[in-house]
Amino acid sequence: LAHPLFDVPHEVTRDAGSTFAVSEYRSGRTLAGLLGRDAAGGWPLRSVLPVGHRIAEGLAHAHAVGLVHGALDLASVLLTADDDVVVLDLGLRAALQAGRADPRDDVLGLARIILALLTGACPGHAAGAMPERPAGLREAAWAGLLQGLASDPALRPVSGEALMVSLEDPGWFR
Repeated sequence: LAHPLFDVPHEVTRDAGSTFAVSEYRSGRTLAGLLGRDAAGGWPLRSVLPVGHRIAEGLAHAHAVGLVHGALDLASVLLTADDDVVVLDLGLRAALQAGRADPRDDVLGLARIILALLTGACPGHAAGAMPERPAGLREAAWAGLLQGLASDPALRPVSGEALMVSLEDPGWFR
């Protein structure tokens, strides 16, 4: 997979029952680390949208060649020192768990990342529980985000790009 968004392992090894992936070192922090550092609140939508679009762009490329991340979350996205977005462990967790991941699982993961970045809280709402609407998020964008968070994969947008387009709000840049 040749895409600058992904951290592609150069080698995968097993030792004493553990599996390790060896890849290029990249300086930066995961979104989980960045979110934990700033517990005061979420990021503004104008800061979240470029990160989400970058992730969606890379996922579209991966899905087009038949790869699914399968476990996309705040800990699997790195912001580098140069403000690049890097997705870690593409397909590795799903492959190790011998599960068949669906691209709409990645849409759910992206929606959870977006919600967490907007609210400043790690996603953890129970299945079926309604999360609170992030402050300042307009109704149409909130409806799009809720669709991405749907527990039924058939109700989610078909791609990360479709999710991100549903979040576009002409008033966000004001």
